[in-house]
Amino acid sequence: METLLSDMATDGLSVTHLMAHRVHSPGKSGVADADGFVPLRSLLLQAVRKADLLRRSGVARGDRLALDLSNKSWASVSIDYLACAWLGACAVLAEDHQLLGSLDGPVTLMDDCIDSGDVRHGRSDRGRPSPGDPLDILFSSGTTGTPKPIVFHHKDWVYRPSGAASRVDKIAHYGIPFGTSTGVHGILLQHIAAGAVSVAAKTSGEVFDLVKSFDCNQLVVTPYALQKLINSSPTADAFEQIKTVKVVAGPVTGSLASAAIDAFPNARIFSIYGATELGGTVFTRLVKRGEPNGLGVPSPGAVCRIVDERGAPLPPGEVGQIQVAQGPAAANMSIPTQHWISVGDMGYMDKVGQVHLVGRAKEILFLPDRRSTPGKIEEGLLQIPLVEDVGVAAIDNVDGCDRLGACVVLKDRDKVREAAEALAQFDPPLFRIRYVSSIPRTSLGKPLRDQIWHLLMDSDAEGVWLRP
Repeated sequence: METLLSDMATDGLSVTHLMAHRVHSPGKSGVADADGFVPLRSLLLQAVRKADLLRRSGVARGDRLALDLSNKSWASVSIDYLACAWLGACAVLAEDHQLLGSLDGPVTLMDDCIDSGDVRHGRSDRGRPSPGDPLDILFSSGTTGTPKPIVFHHKDWVYRPSGAASRVDKIAHYGIPFGTSTGVHGILLQHIAAGAVSVAAKTSGEVFDLVKSFDCNQLVVTPYALQKLINSSPTADAFEQIKTVKVVAGPVTGSLASAAIDAFPNARIFSIYGATELGGTVFTRLVKRGEPNGLGVPSPGAVCRIVDERGAPLPPGEVGQIQVAQGPAAANMSIPTQHWISVGDMGYMDKVGQVHLVGRAKEILFLPDRRSTPGKIEEGLLQIPLVEDVGVAAIDNVDGCDRLGACVVLKDRDKVREAAEALAQFDPPLFRIRYVSSIPRTSLGKPLRDQIWHLLMDSDAEGVWLRP
């Protein structure tokens, strides 16, 4: 059965096929966290039972069920998600249930179906899911900062068991929200396909204990989680058994790369960069000490280009927005304009095709202690009496955190010193300030982040203040 499944085209399978295969050959795989270990056979059988309960409660193939992802064990979340997949319902993954109102059509909370006890026998069963059926919906902030729903189908997330998860058998993950494309949506299905033990840690302290308890040989983390993990490492040999570290949802930059190499002496560390809309990895880079902040070259099946604010491709060496695309058309670059995805970051491509990241253009900022948006920071800056107008952009990214710059229009250019004193005290800190006569904006008044970034980074510009 495994040989047959491994050789079949993935677009001919659904997640139900994958689950059925693993029920009959589960090995020693399963899911685990601080609450304990659940073998894969038990996990999948519980998912099938819950799917049957949902069916008898009136839920049918194609219905949308919102999952509660908060304060639940890795096993509980996995059972809910896999129950939807088995039934053919579409799991809606949203940490904030207020986002459900942005969807067209009805959405039901899964827990409400179970708790109501309203068993409606006799409803017609619309059959098992097919590869083209919706698997889940999750939300991406996109390039505007406004969450938008993205639909994925079964065939998008079924992997050949022989190739998934790098053939490792015990994988820990930390700092990755379950509702993201790397969470339940990505990690769980890849680990099941590989027959791996999937170990979820909620705190840095749990990582040490769980890695040791389950003898994990791979770790999947975000840059922020990796930094916290390194800072809290109890001993120099805490992670000697880890052979692979995959850093997702942001680049590994600057001192973080060197610190990670020191903390994981026996591991290869990969920076994995993707786009939620594409549902997979776009760039993979082996992290090396002292290398510039690069994304690497596109993964097989993906292509990249750098464009200006009008969407026109830029030549090597010029900074612009990073756009990516995947699919059969990517092989010969015959890609319609609408199929290119702007990932919200800015960078440039060198002469050999390596893509280098220089900052974030999207409307989500990752600060050391929180997430924010340029708009919120601009609102705060406009409270300074001497500031007439302002535009904020991330000028670069250090160890997973955005460093901010601001173009400032003053009400009185003769009071630069007073304004500088006020701006120097602003929280979050501004690392580069340029005094300008106007903020570049669209016809609707929206700041043009690309142009603000270029104004801030112009090495020949006058009136630029740099934080010491």
